[in-house]
Amino acid sequence: MDSAIFGAILTKLNGDATLTALLGGSNRCFRARVIKPQECPCVTVRTTAESSGPRVGYVNYRKIRDQGVLIQVDVWVSAQDETVPCTGEDADEIEARIDAVLLDAVTETTGTLQGSWQKNTASQIFEDDVRIWHNAIRYGFQYRLTDT
Repeated sequence: MDSAIFGAILTKLNGDATLTALLGGSNRCFRARVIKPQECPCVTVRTTAESSGPRVGYVNYRKIRDQGVLIQVDVWVSAQDETVPCTGEDADEIEARIDAVLLDAVTETTGTLQGSWQKNTASQIFEDDVRIWHNAIRYGFQYRLTDT
């Protein structure tokens, strides 16, 4: 995925005051790591799939493609005790706020096509071995790419 668009997604999430408050008052939206997150609560983002479709007139006109992207946004909330933000309900509240931020058609994420964002799937898992609530949410969107 285009790095500027990936950065714009993280900037939009970290720039939302309500989401920041739900995550403990600091910017805790990061690019996903291979291992479990270092901080809880936090949100991680990663690309899972990308497809491309040439626009009409691609060969003779500007070589523009529409890229379809599927990203996974993971909400990680510690379950060490039952105080905020350490419950499955807190993870759900954070997920609802992420929906409000990313699916907002009025303030689109920089670089993405207006109206292209959609929520594809969501699930909640309790990671028993590390005692973490984990909501995995997948969103799809499109952006334009010009080939050289």
